[in-house]
Amino acid sequence: MAKHEEHMSKTRLCQHVALQHFPEPALNTTQVAKRLGRSPKTIRNWLRQQVECPDAFKDRNEWYVYLSELILWETNQIKGTSNKD
Repeated sequence: MAKHEEHMSKTRLCQHVALQHFPEPALNTTQVAKRLGRSPKTIRNWLRQQVECPDAFKDRNEWYVYLSELILWETNQIKGTSNKD
């Protein structure tokens, strides 16, 4: 009986965590390119170099940028400050 109760409490905790977690939207290179008015190839090379660009990550041979990182980078570009403080 104790094992069953332990299993149920773990399931509830897992469900609780899943309900509390909201994944952050990420944009791929094509979406970033449209937003910035550049070609996807230019954006891909820019993100790969990781120089003066928003933090990016690669998944299944595609580069992605979290929307919040891109917005922060755009804001810093307008203000004229660096993203890597």
